[in-house]
Amino acid sequence: MTVRGGILVVHKPVGSTSFGCVARVRRAVGVRRVGHCGTLDPFAEGVLPVCVGRATGLVRYMEGYDKEYRVTVRFGSETDTQDVTGKRTGGREPSEGELDDLRAEDFRSIRSLAASLEGDRLQTPPMYSAVKVDGRPLYESARKGVEVERKPRSIRVHAVRVDSVTAEGGVLRAVLTIRCSKGTYIRTLCEDLGRAAGFGAHAETLLRTRCGPYGLDDAHSLEAFDEACRGQGDRALDALDAAGWLAPLESAVRDRATSEADPGTARRIVDGLEVQPEALGLAGTSGELPGTVAVMKAGLGLLAVCRLDATAPGRGVYRAERVFTDAAQEKQDE
Repeated sequence: MTVRGGILVVHKPVGSTSFGCVARVRRAVGVRRVGHCGTLDPFAEGVLPVCVGRATGLVRYMEGYDKEYRVTVRFGSETDTQDVTGKRTGGREPSEGELDDLRAEDFRSIRSLAASLEGDRLQTPPMYSAVKVDGRPLYESARKGVEVERKPRSIRVHAVRVDSVTAEGGVLRAVLTIRCSKGTYIRTLCEDLGRAAGFGAHAETLLRTRCGPYGLDDAHSLEAFDEACRGQGDRALDALDAAGWLAPLESAVRDRATSEADPGTARRIVDGLEVQPEALGLAGTSGELPGTVAVMKAGLGLLAVCRLDATAPGRGVYRAERVFTDAAQEKQDE
């Protein structure tokens, strides 16, 4: 059976845009409908999940993924982009005496400041970002030298691990691994850390090591995808699936409640009819019913994502929010 879609985990290289990676994958696999989860800045690299074919319907459920990054913090200078690509705007290099003091304490103060980044906080999106204000991306205004008022957003830094701190050649650097919620700008955390240290700082390198359930071990280069698809024509996705590079649709919703549907229930879901929690095996669920359920069917994999309508009598009913069988997908594309 021809594969209709799945998730490809791309290792986005430094210098390319996330949209550029999507265009490259689209050409390689010969499928028009391709989308991605979790934009990466051009200067960053790492894990970029790319949804192909019917998997594009999963992007909305992937937007809330937690992320993990490895970042090199370069102390001593701030830039207008908060990363190595920008123009210097401030900061000061530590003196040799300050570096000696930091070495003597094994950089304990830097480690302590890094740990203080953990927890819930408000973060203002940087001007050089794709966040839209009045329908326009902030980076467009930034390139014109226009400062736009931005509203702080709630983020969560789950954990910060200090991998190393060095002071070589008069330059203070720290390598951190940060696990955080969606919408967190690592560049801004670097600047915050630099200011707390009294030197200023920016992100020198940035590697995303995980996006939701997908990690670096799952990722392949764009060149590898090109090579695997070369000469395959409309069988490119089948070739990637056979190589084990195409993650199934259900892998994207591992973080959600799941249910196995019998044939009758599956038919009702595909036809757009409501189903009772009991039909999804949720009758005995204590407490509140899950807001969404990933419904599987034997031999098919992910059938649909259903959402609870709590306004219905009793404990509520579930209705398909997005279905992934071939017939249902064809209806949605009409």
